[in-house]
Amino acid sequence: MENATERTRSKAEVSAAIAAERRELADLFDSLRADEWNEPSLCTGWRVREVAAHMSMGFRLSLPATLAELAKARGNLHRMTDQVARSTGGRPTGFDKTLYKRRNEVERTINALKGFRAVATRFDKRAYIFHGTVTIAAIRLWLRS
Repeated sequence: MENATERTRSKAEVSAAIAAERRELADLFDSLRADEWNEPSLCTGWRVREVAAHMSMGFRLSLPATLAELAKARGNLHRMTDQVARSTGGRPTGFDKTLYKRRNEVERTINALKGFRAVATRFDKRAYIFHGTVTIAAIRLWLRS
């Protein structure tokens, strides 16, 4: 019985130590200036931003996402960590996921509007007529969805 209590306590201590280390790492990342993120690191070919992405990969990626990335890298763990670090480390430090999502919605809507020939080619000579054409195309898109 004493052994089980000891294991539970040690698991709790390990969890607390991991949480403290993650907070310390997050504080370190927060303290970096924008120019420091692009400095070369001691890891060959990586900047500080790729090292930060690599170090935080373990608690950013879920198990299914990790397995998917590993499959993309054809089972090579080193290739997978390099690809993930480079892809996620390339984001600017001021990356706003919500703003990016909204921007993507706008871009997809504009591309859908370009599917209408009159909008894509802009045969209309007057701006107010073109505005009406875009409005009708937008209404047709809205009714389809």
